[in-house]
Amino acid sequence: MAKKKWFGGRFGDNLLSYLHAKWISYKYNMLLLYKPFPYSDELALSELETKINDYYYDHEINIFKRKMVCDSNLRYFRPSDLLKKNPSGSILYVVPYFPEGGCKRTWFFNGSKKWSYFDVDWKDQIFRSIALEMLRPIKFFKLCDFDCLIRPDSNFSRVPSLLKEYKVLIYPSDLEKLGDRNYIISKIDVVRNE
Repeated sequence: MAKKKWFGGRFGDNLLSYLHAKWISYKYNMLLLYKPFPYSDELALSELETKINDYYYDHEINIFKRKMVCDSNLRYFRPSDLLKKNPSGSILYVVPYFPEGGCKRTWFFNGSKKWSYFDVDWKDQIFRSIALEMLRPIKFFKLCDFDCLIRPDSNFSRVPSLLKEYKVLIYPSDLEKLGDRNYIISKIDVVRNE
């Protein structure tokens, strides 16, 4: 079973964290348990997913505490390294938050460590349709109704761009650091899907 670990961040961060856990759940046919986050009660997932409080498990394992594959810039998890013989209901795999953007992945986390991550096949049409159904608002959400999207580098606007092929998608692809905490967009990408 996979669990979305509540990051406690912004709405888009929580959506992205949920989708990462949903990918593990989908790919390995594992039950997803989710911990409600602010505004999750306005999405279909709040009615369709199993809440963590509704399920018993013996212990939990952070998936990034298991074997990691490392290269010079990044540390990533191979979901295939999950325990193969898992007694039902006994182990809860925790999927912590990590950024999806390539430039954000190379930033240092907590001042010293690179972000741990795993890849999601955002082009998998079955996964996309499941994710869109789960993120369907009970009321509000029109970002997927348009043909073009110009988005900032926020997870809230990144999620629709991962789940839909827009005719035109414009987004920042590189940043330059100005001072200790300020950044400026130094490059944008324009993707055309005909």
